[in-house]
Amino acid sequence: ISRYGGEYLIKVSIGTPPVDLLAIADTGSDMTWIECKPCNGCFNQHFPLFDPNKTKSYRHLLCNSSLCWGPGVTCEPENKCGYSELYADGSSSDGDLSTETFTFESSSGRKLRIPNVVFGCTHKTGGGFGETASGIVGLGGGALSIIRQWTESIGGKFSYCVVPRDSNSSSTITFGSNAALSGNGVV
Repeated sequence: ISRYGGEYLIKVSIGTPPVDLLAIADTGSDMTWIECKPCNGCFNQHFPLFDPNKTKSYRHLLCNSSLCWGPGVTCEPENKCGYSELYADGSSSDGDLSTETFTFESSSGRKLRIPNVVFGCTHKTGGGFGETASGIVGLGGGALSIIRQWTESIGGKFSYCVVPRDSNSSSTITFGSNAALSGNGVV
C-alpha cells in the first residue's frame, strides 16, 4: 500500500493480459470498481482507462446472479447487472457489474491471481476522486467486498498497517491465515 495525499493506494492488475492500476484501499465500502472505456464524465487519471474489449477474462454479471441484488444494484437491458454507488462526500460511481481476473503482487514477489472477481466497470464518476487512482478496492464486510468474495481462499481474514502521513515507512496489507500483525505500537 502506498500513500498519496490523504489516500492509501493499492496496486492491482486486472484482466488477461493484466493491466496495472492503482486503486484506493477503502475499508469503509464494499464495491470494488475501476474506470472503464467508454467513460463519460470520468475523472482524469494517470493510468489509461481499463478497456474490457482488450481482455479475455472480462464478463458482464447477469441479472440472475446471486450478487446482482442489494442497494444501488439494478438489472439493465440485455440482462446485464448494473450499479450506482454514492459516497458520504457526494462522490459517485455508476456502471456495469462484471467479473474479471485480479492479480496482486506479494512481498515474496509471487503474484496472487484471483479469477472471477465481481467488480464495477465504471462508465461515469462524479465528485472528488483524484488523478492518481483508477478506482476503489472495497475492503468492507458486505457481499460485494473482495474480502467476502475471497472467503474460500483467504478465510475472510486480512490485516493492514498504514503508517502515519509524515512517515517514510511503507504500509502493508496481508490476506489469509497469516494476516496477524504484532509489534510495538500496532493497534
